[in-house]
Amino acid sequence: MRKYSIIVVFSLFFPLISFLNQSRAKSSEEPTVLSNIHYSQESDYTRIIIDLNNPSAYNEKHLSNPERIYLDINNTSLSGNIRPLQVDNSVLKQVRAAQHDNDTVRVVLELSHSADYKVYTLKSPDRLIVDIYSEKPVKESNVKETPPINNYSNKASPQLIVIDPGHGGKDPGAKGKHGLQEKDVVLDVGHRLRQLVEDKLGAKVIMTREDDVFIPLGE
Repeated sequence: MRKYSIIVVFSLFFPLISFLNQSRAKSSEEPTVLSNIHYSQESDYTRIIIDLNNPSAYNEKHLSNPERIYLDINNTSLSGNIRPLQVDNSVLKQVRAAQHDNDTVRVVLELSHSADYKVYTLKSPDRLIVDIYSEKPVKESNVKETPPINNYSNKASPQLIVIDPGHGGKDPGAKGKHGLQEKDVVLDVGHRLRQLVEDKLGAKVIMTREDDVFIPLGE
């Protein structure tokens, strides 16, 4: 009886292991879901944020006539109907997504003209990011001569310049061999620079920190 019992146990054990391995493999191959596309507008670029539930490989390409960028996101499906995102700024017109095939979502960014761009991923949560820079190439006929630097003081509206001495407070920055700290050097340089800017340019200057304090990045 014991021999038959062992055979029965093994005959049940191996199918169970096989089932668990198949389930684990199926789970690891579960497709990524694209749930949303949105954007933020900065002074010199537009950021497209593509929300995903898992990291996923992608291919990107720039095409002309008309100008556009497309991203093929592999092993991915759409979460419902993702409506086209209307942007209509100086460089980006629209972003649209569709299920290109069973395993690929294609995201197309329609441009008004050729532009520099950068594609990368972020985690926690997983996102695919496209930064499109808005600077246009300047035609030679439209290039204007830059006024001499001492003419800034003659403008009706004074220039506003922000000087940001990094580090400070609990963040000393780099430390020299004899104890000199980067936070002290950049603050000293910042004060000297403010005096020069005010004297030579007649500009208004704001310092992000006036003394040895730590300014969080958000502030």
